[in-house]
Amino acid sequence: MLPSDLAALHGWVNTSLPHKEEWYHSGTKNFVNSLEQVVAVINSVSFNSGAVLDAFPEGVVPSVMDYHEVSNTTDGFTVEHLRFPQDSADAATFIVAPAMHAFNQAMSAEMARTKNGYGQSDIRTVKPLDPELRVLIDAELQQAVEFALQLASSNRSRAGRALAVSYWRVFCRLRGISDLPASFDDARIMKEFAAYLGLVWSQRNGTLGLAGTTVEQYVSQVRRWLEEDYGIDIQSFDALTSKVCKGLKKKDASGKNGLGTMFLPEPTFRFMQDSWDREGTPMALCLRDAQMVRFMMLRRISEVAETSSHKNDSRNLMHDNCSYSPHQFDFLWKVTKNSKNLLRPLQKSSKSMYYERMVDRYYENEKYLARNPSVDRKTLPFFHIDGKPLTRALVERTSSELIFLAFQTEGSIAGHLDPSRYRFNTHSDRKGGATFMLQSVKGIAAMVRWLGDWKSLAFFTYANVTNEFAALSMDQVYDSLS
Repeated sequence: MLPSDLAALHGWVNTSLPHKEEWYHSGTKNFVNSLEQVVAVINSVSFNSGAVLDAFPEGVVPSVMDYHEVSNTTDGFTVEHLRFPQDSADAATFIVAPAMHAFNQAMSAEMARTKNGYGQSDIRTVKPLDPELRVLIDAELQQAVEFALQLASSNRSRAGRALAVSYWRVFCRLRGISDLPASFDDARIMKEFAAYLGLVWSQRNGTLGLAGTTVEQYVSQVRRWLEEDYGIDIQSFDALTSKVCKGLKKKDASGKNGLGTMFLPEPTFRFMQDSWDREGTPMALCLRDAQMVRFMMLRRISEVAETSSHKNDSRNLMHDNCSYSPHQFDFLWKVTKNSKNLLRPLQKSSKSMYYERMVDRYYENEKYLARNPSVDRKTLPFFHIDGKPLTRALVERTSSELIFLAFQTEGSIAGHLDPSRYRFNTHSDRKGGATFMLQSVKGIAAMVRWLGDWKSLAFFTYANVTNEFAALSMDQVYDSLS
């Protein structure tokens, strides 16, 4: 909560806003000193204002939004109204048993014996509790672990893991082999499991093989089950299963009636941006801004959203790694596919609102951190809904829906591709942005390679030749000849 009186507000600003010197609108150099005015603006402005308010002539502070969670999913948030969130009254509660109360008392008594922490001599004086009480404590601690794990995931995600693990265990049991791989030799089983699901498994409709993305999800769930339940990090000695999944996804693309993966056309990008902008919900605006970074900044999905492939080396953009000046907004990725500490700027321009949208999102994140002091700013994703990052699955599903709508309502004459002939995935934005830039701007190849952080010349494969581009190019050739 924001404090109501001015004295408390001074303390809140000093402790909660480490970058308070930046609380001014882009292009304005005067810091707003009137804290009463700040509070008035915080309580009145609307989300994504983007313009200087009369009540706050020296700066704009984005509004505070509240979100209501539905079904424990990131795409189940709706805007309620402009107020600060309250603690949920029906939150799950863990019942502490008498044995744990006794354990608490023993812990408190022991910790009170020293104010500076235990040394080696102090530790030796701590005596174990009664054996019968320890048995009860062990059982209660296990229940506490199970309770916490239940809160960590939704019913849907638990059901998905249970199904994937069932496939895995039956696959292993029928072959008379252990479902707990423990050596390099056993790593082959996971590769065989992926290949079997993607090429041999018979679906109810008679189709052979699951989709490559589905197989990848099943493999990821089994890996997580092995790691969390048995401490087996199979990825540390299995480097090829991911390539098997990649091959299965390529098979899916080549099997479609068309040219494979879609390079998102610029008209479709505009259509999607406008659609999310009109919808105006926090989820829609977050999807809009994240897509802009993928298309205009040529970033990968793992750099703006959570993906199962990078849970141990998160590449997702963090709020604390973003900053801005009156002329540009700077994104810093600590880790990417090809680099570390990758800094890329988004310049301010009178021809677009992309810079202003990023500044608005930065302020929204600062407000979220102020309302939630327990949240570590270093781990808050730049693109999030109430602290939860966007996910690859959500981005792919919502994007596919809009691509279908664009083709259905405006057709190919407007520049949209037929989604039944071109397969969209979360790399389509990056490819589409590179294609658009290479086709539209003469001599931009070096810029595209730098912006997208390509280490090879592979980005040139995105320079597809369209009829319009060929006509413009030949006109330039004719001009040169004449």
